[in-house]
Amino acid sequence: MRTRLSLNTDSMRRMLLPALIVAIQLASPPAAAQQARLRAEEGPHFVGVPVRLQVTAEGFDETPQPQIKVADPPQGRLELTGVNPSISTSIQIINGRMSQSKWVQFAFEYQYLAQTPGEQVIGPFRITQNGKQASTGKLRLVIGEIPVSSRQRLRLILPQGPLIVGQRVPVRLEWWVPADLRGTLSNPRLAVPLFERLDAFRFHDPEDPTADIALTIDTASGPVELAATTHSELWNGEQYLVHTLTRRLTPLRTGEYELAPASLVVDEAIRWHRNLFGERILTRARKHRVEDEPQTLIVQDLPRAGRPESFTGTVGPGYRLEVAADRSVVQVGDPIRLTLILRGDAAVETAVLPPLTADGGLSPQDFRIPNEKIAGVYTDGAKRFQVTVRALHEGVTAIPLLAFSWYDPERREYQTTHSQPVALSVRPAQVVSAEDVVSAVPEEPHDRTLDPGREPTTNPEAGSKARQRPVFSLTGADLAITTDIDALLEPSGSLLTSVGAQAVAYGLGLLVILLALLARRRAQADPADLARTKALRTHRTAVTEARSITEASAALRRMVATAGIPLPSDLDRFLAECDALAYAPGGASRTLDGPMRARALLLADQLLKEAR
Repeated sequence: MRTRLSLNTDSMRRMLLPALIVAIQLASPPAAAQQARLRAEEGPHFVGVPVRLQVTAEGFDETPQPQIKVADPPQGRLELTGVNPSISTSIQIINGRMSQSKWVQFAFEYQYLAQTPGEQVIGPFRITQNGKQASTGKLRLVIGEIPVSSRQRLRLILPQGPLIVGQRVPVRLEWWVPADLRGTLSNPRLAVPLFERLDAFRFHDPEDPTADIALTIDTASGPVELAATTHSELWNGEQYLVHTLTRRLTPLRTGEYELAPASLVVDEAIRWHRNLFGERILTRARKHRVEDEPQTLIVQDLPRAGRPESFTGTVGPGYRLEVAADRSVVQVGDPIRLTLILRGDAAVETAVLPPLTADGGLSPQDFRIPNEKIAGVYTDGAKRFQVTVRALHEGVTAIPLLAFSWYDPERREYQTTHSQPVALSVRPAQVVSAEDVVSAVPEEPHDRTLDPGREPTTNPEAGSKARQRPVFSLTGADLAITTDIDALLEPSGSLLTSVGAQAVAYGLGLLVILLALLARRRAQADPADLARTKALRTHRTAVTEARSITEASAALRRMVATAGIPLPSDLDRFLAECDALAYAPGGASRTLDGPMRARALLLADQLLKEAR
């Protein structure tokens, strides 16, 4: 009896255990409550050395990204450097019941740069998302002051005098290290307030093949490594290693900028030990601070007085402009491709080409000039522009001087350079008249019996052809109808009734039908297309029969005009060669040789193919 009771009790326990687990899970609070934590990297912390902070938020949805807000600390600068979401999913199966949970965490990375020593308070941080929110506590940091090194030097070297908007100038940052400290300094971190003024200045870092060291600069968006060079120099009787970092600065707007001093923090090793492999391991170091003097940078606007029409905003010491044309002998309306190359001692890659009509350049009465802006390509220290113009009349004798202007900050005045003129020989254009187009629809002769109001033709040749027209006559034919079956079935001995004659007759009938279909298709074709095709073939024949270079080029030009298609580049080059040869003394009557004739015929065939 006891054994049976024990079995019943065990069965009841097994039955009640899953229900008890479910009840506990339903009664427990949700695990996805919002919470946020704030922590900082391990100290000690110093003035001018960035401190990394991290805010982690849990219990929020995967999307959208939560918003985070914090008050600006009064004694330092706090910058958000990145957000890293982390999502994980877990599945549990208990007594055949499956439960799924998702864990979402957002990590907000910050960088804090203290400006004064002492205890400083950061936070709280508040995170919000679709009605959900969480806050961190406040973080207290003790900021120490780094002793200033008396042996090291830091110099930010700016150009003398006021700068001009758009002027590109070099800016050098020099770090002087005593030669006896070589190998004992590590982890240098620079802070240059000038490099933070991206609202007023643009910086360009050219590649330097002589660079042998990289210096780390702390910025609002994170650390940046820039290449620097090293050389030895003597100062106050002591030998120094000078690390020089050079950047190109371009002012974007005017103003007087008060710049806080550039500073550097570096670790100096004071204790080492060697490992099993004989390598020296740093065990103790002390920080040193090196600081420059505050400076003022003045930026002025470009003067408006005396500004040339060909000035497009380029500022620098000097430039020169070269212009070349792809041909010197042309006909009116032929394309002339100009290549303009701008060289200079400053920012050539950002230069903009002025209008070709500026300062007495191309005249709209002499040339057809494109209206769109001309984009250039910077290669091999020069900027190259290409543009196509067309001469409008045969009175044009040259591509005139083209101007380019810039502002010279050393002379404090505008300067202008001009290209050399390019001689041109412009000949009258070949005009395609109505006689060059042969009609493809000949006039049909009319019979007076069909058109009584039309006068008979006076063309004797046409009359001769009319008189020679064969006449079908039934005179003498036996038109009687026979009913004799034997006579109808009797085979005839005539050649026309043979099997071969019948086959030929059927074949001729099919041929007539085919010709009728072709004639119908031809009749349905566009008369203008037929006329153009016939005219192109006529001009193609003229190319074949041409005896001189002038005749061949004229026939090819008529083909282009008749086809109504853009001038192909290979034909354009061929016509340019023909014009150059024809322009030479005695070239107008120069005989078309075999290679030139072959090229002309090949180009003519290509035109016929493209016109279809």
